[in-house]
Amino acid sequence: GQGYALWHPEPHTSGEVQIADVGHIVDGAFIRLFNVLDSDQKFFGFLNKPVPNPDVLPEGATQSRDVRNRVLIPGSYRSDGVEETSGSLHAEAYGPGGAGSGGLEAGFACKRDQGAVLVLNSAAKKEIILDNYRLRRYIRDHHTTWCQNISHHKDGPGLVVQPENVIFVYGWVKTSPNWKATTFCNSKTRYFASVDVQVGPHFSAGGDYHRANIVSGPQLTRTGTSYPSATQTEPQDQCVFLSGYTVKWRLGIFPRLRAAAGYHQLPDDRDGRSGDGGEGVATIDVPDEDEFMDDIESCTAQGPLNDLLEYILEVSDAEVAIGSDEDIESILLDQPWPEDMASYLRQTRPTIEIQEGMGMISLLEKVQRERERQFHNHDPSESDKAEYPDIGTKEAGTLGDGRVLFGPSQTKARTVDWKHLKLEHKDVENGAITYVSMCPSGKLLAAAWDDITITVWRLQDGLTVQHLGVEGHEDTIWSIAFSPDSKHIVSGSADALALVWDVGTGDIDVMAVAYSLDGALIATGSSDHSLRIWGALSGALLYSFEDLGSDIKRVVFSPDGSRLAACSDVSVTVWDPREGARIATLPEHNSAIWCMAFSPNSDRIVTGSEDSSARVWDASSGEVLVELHEHTSSVCSAAFSPDGSEVATASQDGIVVTCNSWTGERRFMLGDDVDTAVEAVAYSSKNDFIAAGAADGRVRVWNSKSGSFFAEFQGHEGEVKNVMFAPNGWDLLSYAEDGSVRSWSVLDALRLS
Repeated sequence: GQGYALWHPEPHTSGEVQIADVGHIVDGAFIRLFNVLDSDQKFFGFLNKPVPNPDVLPEGATQSRDVRNRVLIPGSYRSDGVEETSGSLHAEAYGPGGAGSGGLEAGFACKRDQGAVLVLNSAAKKEIILDNYRLRRYIRDHHTTWCQNISHHKDGPGLVVQPENVIFVYGWVKTSPNWKATTFCNSKTRYFASVDVQVGPHFSAGGDYHRANIVSGPQLTRTGTSYPSATQTEPQDQCVFLSGYTVKWRLGIFPRLRAAAGYHQLPDDRDGRSGDGGEGVATIDVPDEDEFMDDIESCTAQGPLNDLLEYILEVSDAEVAIGSDEDIESILLDQPWPEDMASYLRQTRPTIEIQEGMGMISLLEKVQRERERQFHNHDPSESDKAEYPDIGTKEAGTLGDGRVLFGPSQTKARTVDWKHLKLEHKDVENGAITYVSMCPSGKLLAAAWDDITITVWRLQDGLTVQHLGVEGHEDTIWSIAFSPDSKHIVSGSADALALVWDVGTGDIDVMAVAYSLDGALIATGSSDHSLRIWGALSGALLYSFEDLGSDIKRVVFSPDGSRLAACSDVSVTVWDPREGARIATLPEHNSAIWCMAFSPNSDRIVTGSEDSSARVWDASSGEVLVELHEHTSSVCSAAFSPDGSEVATASQDGIVVTCNSWTGERRFMLGDDVDTAVEAVAYSSKNDFIAAGAADGRVRVWNSKSGSFFAEFQGHEGEVKNVMFAPNGWDLLSYAEDGSVRSWSVLDALRLS
């Protein structure tokens, strides 16, 4: 499920494959014609005429990029119908590093008409733009222009690029030159061909033609060619898989792709890149090479993606069909690839949607299938258990039902059903949550419950990592925090204890609720009006500050670790946590302080109060820099933007306001059309969005740059107490009085908006 397998992964003379390339495939090599993100637009390869600068991609079209560094690990990857067998013949061809041991050795056999094997000796990385409406509309609107420019130039050696062959690249998988690929074609027999490969410090390849009554089909093998220098790390520039959109207009003809890369075949060894071909090609002898080439030609089908485009035009009145290999993977849901894709589509009848004459697989259903696959609780792997010995499916997250609203405003938004990750503790009476914390990496989430326990989940799949507190606190847990390395959690309780837990084992390490940035210090605030600073590893009390006037309700370390702020009922004190010295005391609000936060560079603090005001303070001098009076009721939550230029405040008056953090000038008033208290506000890490949680259970999101409404997530059945973005900027978490924590994908909402 990685895309088209390229027979020639090496960079073509037109350039290394990149996101937003427009091109086509010739003899298994991708030929770039131009890149729509390239400021120096021109045709490459066989075409020399400059291409008119295409319109800029719309905002959000490429925003949803996903990069994974080890999407494929060293090993073998086979198309359906190819099986691993024992080895047979061996003929060695040494690569860089000479002979050695520790590689992969196996034989493979193909039992279908065609098939392929890719063996990697190095890990592969992947970059992809997640499917979205903006990108598909852009491709539809520009496809005709691209084809017109291309079709006017047929001066290449036999080059005729048909409209259906033009590809827009939205993803790739790349590795270093340490790879081997083999293709099979069995068009003349029901028997099978096989190949042996060994991958390690050296490559070797061999072949065997299993005979019964007739001769089986042939095979061909290529290996990557290493770069001359053996002292430098070889770049990952070999595109072994390519993901692209293709377009088919009604009444158009999708021509046969001669020797092009596909799903169940890899093409011939004629080098479509440059020169006279053959460089870096290792061919296994076959009975007759001309016969082999004829077999490859007869094996090459029009491809399952063409079947999908034909199906879209067949069952809808769309003017044009657009599709990708990812669409087919979504439809199959991890099932084996059918030999007859056209018949499979007609039997299963996947939903087609039409957007302004453009037919496609329903993007909403595609996104929902992705969510179902992601959060379908599976048994933990051995590597999972090595990292988290107690990981399991008990109390694991489930897919909750909800709704999301998209549109230019809340009053004009359209509503769709929305599956999302729901985390809860079903054994707790009323399921009450007392506190929630996300680890710094965004990988884990912890929730403290009314039954004096803590549950830790892994957010990528909802599996339960740890249950804490069977033996520990004896009264309500009011706060929890992760250590910077995410391996420990500190909890503070009404029983006057702070406990540090090992996330992996569940053990209590020390008795000691905020961690310093380097993980060396823990700060605790208490109802006895005291603030204490502890050594995180030893549990030793380093500093104790008594008689601070009232309960210490919040303690927060600054992002750079140089300051510690302690919030009591109506004032904030700022301390040097290393020296144990008071730095400043912030003058009192007129009523209780409900929230506080440091600026990203640690030099300022924002507070929100029951007196309806918010104030920005100098963290060193305690001077009031800005005083904000934007609300008519208590300010429940306040946050700095990631660049520190803005502050957002949320109030019981139902409004979220953003202001310049230096001048106090109002930028946007958000949510003034909804009359319900707003309890929490947060910026995304990329400063793209602002999210707020309301007393009626709704979670709303706005564009932070324009102030425009983006989406509203519905699913909670109680007052939302807090919202937080994961570090990736796309996953939004909320928890409410209904006893649930929910994860909302802002990225998926962006794809569908």
